[in-house]
Amino acid sequence: MNKFIGFRVLKFFVLIFFILSFSIASGQTGNINTPSHDNAVILGSRYSIVDTYNISESDFIRGADISTFPQIDAFGGKFSVNGKTTNLLDILSDNGVNYIRLRLWHTPRDWYCGLESTLEIAKKVKAHGFKLLLDFHYSDWWADPANQKKPTAWEKLPFDLLKDSVYAYTYKVISLLKAEDALPDMVQIGNEISPGMLFPDGAVSGSTGWQKLAQLLNSGISAVHSAANSPVKIMLHIDSGGDNAKSRWWFDNIMAQNVPFDIIGLSYYPWWHGTLVDLKNNMNDLAVRYNKDILVVETAYPMTNKYLNDGMDNVGFDEQKLIPGYPVSVKGQTDFLFTLKNLIKDTANKRGIGFIYWEPAWIWQKPFGTAWEYFTLFDPVSGEMLPSLEEFIEDDSTATGIDEGTFENGNPQFPQDPNNPKYPGANAIPTDIVLYQNYPNPYNPTTIIQYYLPESALVTLKIYDLLGREVVQLVNDTQFAGLHQTEFNAIRHQLTSGVYIYSITISPNSDGVSPSHSVELNSGSGEKILKSGEAYFTHSGGMNPASHSDGISASHSDGMNPISGSINYKSDAINYNSGAASLSHSGAMNPAPHYRTSTPRTISKTMILVK
Repeated sequence: MNKFIGFRVLKFFVLIFFILSFSIASGQTGNINTPSHDNAVILGSRYSIVDTYNISESDFIRGADISTFPQIDAFGGKFSVNGKTTNLLDILSDNGVNYIRLRLWHTPRDWYCGLESTLEIAKKVKAHGFKLLLDFHYSDWWADPANQKKPTAWEKLPFDLLKDSVYAYTYKVISLLKAEDALPDMVQIGNEISPGMLFPDGAVSGSTGWQKLAQLLNSGISAVHSAANSPVKIMLHIDSGGDNAKSRWWFDNIMAQNVPFDIIGLSYYPWWHGTLVDLKNNMNDLAVRYNKDILVVETAYPMTNKYLNDGMDNVGFDEQKLIPGYPVSVKGQTDFLFTLKNLIKDTANKRGIGFIYWEPAWIWQKPFGTAWEYFTLFDPVSGEMLPSLEEFIEDDSTATGIDEGTFENGNPQFPQDPNNPKYPGANAIPTDIVLYQNYPNPYNPTTIIQYYLPESALVTLKIYDLLGREVVQLVNDTQFAGLHQTEFNAIRHQLTSGVYIYSITISPNSDGVSPSHSVELNSGSGEKILKSGEAYFTHSGGMNPASHSDGISASHSDGMNPISGSINYKSDAINYNSGAASLSHSGAMNPAPHYRTSTPRTISKTMILVK
């Protein structure tokens, strides 16, 4: 990506799949009024109920691209913590950063980001215990969707010699780094190469575009493996973090060319690349479709809009395209990082492996200005560390990282977190709405969805595809407090393999009366209708006729007795036309109280169908 806004106008295509409104869970950080809007604060934020994750914090990449640091350091730039000047690498390490990304230009005009400069900083990075991601731009300057210019030294080479040059140059770089104990742990071949690389030869336009791009990529990848002679992860990086159509188009074509790589790299800047929902949906789909790990390799969020008159054009942002609930402030930046890392951890099949923050330390150090002053994790003038950097600290007990409940042999187990007032005690009954991860997941063809209501409410439960189209409505009913479940069968709806969204909306039962039901239960022995009762029943058994003649076999925790094919409760009856049912009741049998939440709340999760 060209980080200077004055050079070229970048073209980004944002595909909005659907709008999901996510509620704010009170009692954690305060009450925030979040607009219901396609940019709404989503699953994984401080104010929402989040999905579960298992990924190890020690393996999760919490990285920083500090490619500009050598230039800042050369001009005397200083960084500090609580006013005490401290080495930048020490600050990053102390605050949980475990990966450093460095860009490499072929023949830069001012030495920085060239091989010699990069080798020097790479040795320091590895000596500090960081893992290293090396970013080959294969250009003398910025390579991004608008700029993929060949190095001047390669401009007139025929294609076969260009491939050889890519191999020879890449081999040389990796060999030198290895010799200096600075071998990268990961290498990306090209930077934001959605249109291709090394133009015009490697541009994807034209009848042979993808074949030529694949040959150039293969040259670089082969050189890395030959020179390293040890495992080094290969990443292919495009710019379209929130654009699933563009991402699928690119990786479908590159996979068709059999290019060997390990990691999908995505850039995600919210004001250019769509909403957090867009990012989440894209990562989930790519994870299932390609079975590859995914790294958000470039990201940032503004903490100020104050312009510095430092002689350098700024990269700007449109505040209208930022995420509501995440203001332009240090707190907004902090909350964005908190949300992002948990969203990535929740990627389908646990394929989300981390993120790299782009240039968090690009501060202003005269005479060298900064184009990134709105987005740094340090004060852009003083170099003082901002609290947002602390979000990189390894912490398995982060509040929203704790799952709301897991399954054991198909049964929900409530969280065991005594420090979270929302979930008091081991296996305590939750005091807030909980939507559990479906079980099994991935599934084929049936799966169970369970949810918990602390009070009675009007509930709708729907399944959507990734384009936001409703597949089926599973529940639309007023229900009592307690644990509820429903089974979803993909065969009935002729679904294909992929990622789907299941979404529950809980609305207040504001009329103060008890729930009434009309729930259809299907069987081969007749239609069963649950009518006008003050109890919620979950069908938990077969609908085949019972061998005994009294009509219904039912188990209840409230002492209700089946009598001659009907269940009487406060003058209402549950009547069955034929056959028998096994009924279980979970929840209070008392008339419904007023629901305390005054606005509807929606919680969503992803599930994966594999055929």
